[in-house]
Parts: sequence; structure tokens; C-alpha cells
Amino acid sequence: MSGSKVYNDDYVLNRVDYVGAQYDAADFWVVRQDGSRISDNYACYEGQGIYTISFNVDERAGTFIMLYAQNHDITYVSVTMSGYADLR
Repeated sequence: MSGSKVYNDDYVLNRVDYVGAQYDAADFWVVRQDGSRISDNYACYEGQGIYTISFNVDERAGTFIMLYAQNHDITYVSVTMSGYADLR
């Protein structure tokens, strides 16, 4: 997921509703448009509510950011995942 920030908040909100196969979580992080990371990895578990992914830097409204995810078990698989993200 990607888009321009609307607020000056230094975090995004993320919720994982479903992770396919036998997996129960995914690791998420945020990067700038140039690909530089602005957050640590956050393990977000299926059905556990909304997670706050905090930035390591100050980002202002209008900044283009991208939310990335990987399998929490760090294995190469293709699964269907659903949820919600608010890039703030």
C-alpha cells in the first residue's frame, strides 16, 4: 500500500484480518518513496486489532510513503492476506 500522508503524525495504523495458509502474522515496515526505511519491523498478528507502526524520523503531511509486508516466518510463500491500513 502506498500514498501521501495527510497528517503530520509519525506513525501508520495497521490491522491484519486474515493471513492465508498456516500463517498467523506478517511483519510490516514503512519506507519513503526513495526506498529508505523509516520504521522498524512490526509483527502484526491476524485478528489482534490495530497496530501502531511508529516512524524513526519526523515525516510531514504530503510525504509519499509505502507500507511493506513479509511473511513473519521469513519463508518464501505466496499467501492471500487481508486487512486495513491508515497511512495517516
